[in-house]
Amino acid sequence: MSYIDLQELRNQNEVFVDAAGTRTFIAQGGPEEAPRILLGELVSGGYFPLLGIQPEMGRLFDSEDESGPGENWVAVLGHGFWLEAYGGEAAVIGQDIRINHRPYTIVGIAPDNFTGTFPGIRTDVWAPLTMTDAVTGASSGGQLDNRRSRSIFVKARLLPGISAEQAHGSIDALSRRWSEDLPDTNMNRLMSVVPTERVSINPGIDGYLYPTAALLLAVVGLVLLVACTNLAGFLLARGEERQGEIGVRLALGATRGNLLRQLLVEALLLSLLGGVVGWLLASWTVGLIGAFNPPTPIPINLDLRIDGRVMAWTAGVSFLGAILCGLAPALQASRRDVVAALRKRGASSRGRRFSLRDTMVVAQVSLSLVLLVGASLFLGSLRRAQQADPGFYTGNAAIVWPNFEMSGVGIEESRVLEEQIAERLTGLPGVTSVAQTDRMPLGFGIQTTGMEIPGQPASPDRAAHDIDFAVVSTSYFDVMDVGIVEGRVFQEAVDRDAPKVVVSEAFSRRFWPEENALGQLIAVSGTEREVVGVAADTKVRTIGEAPRPYLYLPDFEPTTRALGLQYVVRGTRPSAALLADARRIFDELAPGVVRMSETTMEEHLALLLYPPRAGAALLSVFGALALALASLGLYGIVSFSVSSRTREMGIRMSLGASARGVVALLIGSGMKLVAVGTAVGLLAAFATSRLLAGFLFGADSPAPGTWIGVPVLLGSVALGAAWLSARRAGRTNPVLALKED
Repeated sequence: MSYIDLQELRNQNEVFVDAAGTRTFIAQGGPEEAPRILLGELVSGGYFPLLGIQPEMGRLFDSEDESGPGENWVAVLGHGFWLEAYGGEAAVIGQDIRINHRPYTIVGIAPDNFTGTFPGIRTDVWAPLTMTDAVTGASSGGQLDNRRSRSIFVKARLLPGISAEQAHGSIDALSRRWSEDLPDTNMNRLMSVVPTERVSINPGIDGYLYPTAALLLAVVGLVLLVACTNLAGFLLARGEERQGEIGVRLALGATRGNLLRQLLVEALLLSLLGGVVGWLLASWTVGLIGAFNPPTPIPINLDLRIDGRVMAWTAGVSFLGAILCGLAPALQASRRDVVAALRKRGASSRGRRFSLRDTMVVAQVSLSLVLLVGASLFLGSLRRAQQADPGFYTGNAAIVWPNFEMSGVGIEESRVLEEQIAERLTGLPGVTSVAQTDRMPLGFGIQTTGMEIPGQPASPDRAAHDIDFAVVSTSYFDVMDVGIVEGRVFQEAVDRDAPKVVVSEAFSRRFWPEENALGQLIAVSGTEREVVGVAADTKVRTIGEAPRPYLYLPDFEPTTRALGLQYVVRGTRPSAALLADARRIFDELAPGVVRMSETTMEEHLALLLYPPRAGAALLSVFGALALALASLGLYGIVSFSVSSRTREMGIRMSLGASARGVVALLIGSGMKLVAVGTAVGLLAAFATSRLLAGFLFGADSPAPGTWIGVPVLLGSVALGAAWLSARRAGRTNPVLALKED
């Protein structure tokens, strides 16, 4: 929302006690002697009371801290930042903290258990929402009075007796009234009410997180099933070995219920022991996960504490594992006939065409194959993403992003510094060219602007289209290898007083499919501009997106020039060497200027490749774990099968069968089960590949080699397990085998 919308929502609604607004910002701040980059929130006066937050020390904001724009130079520190920057000293209350070189009086410390509005991100400092213009810089003035400046997220508390459904109806009606009364700014901008318990991070983000969470849960569940079938197979084998014991118990009067209870308790103890070991491993692993940060500009601060909910989940899964592992073996073992059980081998299930133990082997193989195919899918997706052409230069280059505005440098001084820095960078050894832009393609965040074309409204009720854009220098297209298909690039001497724009091919195809884009007039944020060039398409937000309409605006216009463009330094030397030299230039010419980021082109692209890399790594780990479990289980079951058929092998060998023939017989019986499991697994993997299509880049099904390679890999492991067990049987002494039993 805009700040005006928030104020009117608070005054005109009939369903909320109050509504609080918040927006994030990045700034330089902290003690004057040790400034750092801070992540902060600008919040309305009722923010802390609405959330029920009490201060650790001092006070928090109230309605008096929202009296007027630029009038309340106060701040609340986050607990973690207070400890790190000020050593947890109580004397900090009443002192000043400098935020973007301006002093704010510290009035309070937030409690330890509150880290801000957005889970996973720790807020260092809070300032009043009315200080938006001061915090974000003088060049951004007037944001509080502009209905089109929408950067505020809103939380509200329901009045007693009002349900979320009632609130939704009331707020929907209010937003429709705004749409009719304020068509220029609020047309079709409808509000909805979402209960807090249905929000994990943010309603706009949760839709992307839930499918990923479901995928991870499904993968872990498959590994758990492999482990359960593994243990169930061992329990079945153990039940076979205990036939004599079970027969004695039955003969002495034990009921089937008594036996069933005993066997289930044994399985439960095994599962609970596994749960305890898993909990200990998780406690150790949490530290490793917490120390790992994805390559994002904002540090991720995940709450990975193992609390009572995790303990309850672990106990529940352990109990479920006991049921899955122990119920079928317990039912089969307790169903023994007394006479047959006392004979020990009379109740063997080997005579059945397909025993329960065989089913476990098939399940292990099929589940493992599904996981391995999934890992292959993600590895293929990663390979395609790495090989994809983003449409711009990805070779040796360094990217440095200074922020003059945050550093308190004025407009005129910053322009002089920018020219000096660009000149020095261009003169570095091995540097071929330097460009500037306010947004790198495939970077973090989205940047759009309103764009209008005569006769082509965005919708029947809206004239403006939301289009991605970047402000660039005239050298940008050469440095980034973005070709100009038609027309020309910007020329400062010609275009300074006559606003121009360069559009992408996708933009031209969308809005003028039958006409030439050159010479067309469009209005960008209210400024009419002439199209002077059409640039080749590049990837803008994600590597897998379709060509996206894009606008390029010149950096030399007063209305578009940003204080702190990113420098792209391209050269013939390695990126790391270019970055080191660029840092040295900035240290010499602008030592006090905050640098938001300093990366190589390879590191910049690492962010977009992080999701497929993480997915491929996770599924590969889980696939390997499932493969190891299945191999162990298959080896154990085949070994037991061999040992239980010792007498049979002795008879066969005494009748002339060769050791090689015995080995081949046992391997063949085991590999038949593997073949059945492979067939079932391939069918399940094919269905799974359809479900995973939305997570993958490029091809939506495994390459033909996957359908061959994965079964061959799994079959080879199974063959090795069967061969090791069967080879031992081939060495059986027929005389000793016939004496058994």
